[in-house]
Amino acid sequence: MQLLRDNKWFNIKLSWTVTQDALKWDQRYMDVGDDALSEKWFNEFRQNLVSIDVA
Repeated sequence: MQLLRDNKWFNIKLSWTVTQDALKWDQRYMDVGDDALSEKWFNEFRQNLVSIDVA
């Protein structure tokens, strides 16, 4: 999730497909090695941002 925090261009309106394409060359993304896990973490991160915006 730190990878998403480090990218200032990320916002909650971006889809997983767009985000995945932007991150695919980052070593941290490649180190996960599991697309399903990467997507799960993306969704958790995005949900946390939504929760913060609502609060």
